[in-house]
Amino acid sequence: MKIYRLNEFAKLINKSVQTLQRWDGEGILKAHRSKTNRRYYIHNQYLEYIGQKATPEKKNLVKEMIY
Repeated sequence: MKIYRLNEFAKLINKSVQTLQRWDGEGILKAHRSKTNRRYYIHNQYLEYIGQKATPEKKNLVKEMIY
């Protein structure tokens, strides 16, 4: 999954970094946080912002056989 830094996401959606910081604080568009407390966004958030439904990621399930 694509991860965007704050400034990359701001350019992508044509908003300022300050707007994204304010939206994060107000809960309008919450950012994820790295271990070092840096904001970042994921591609699903971009899709939701532009009005497309994000599809869940497919996971591989391994079934164990019991003998």
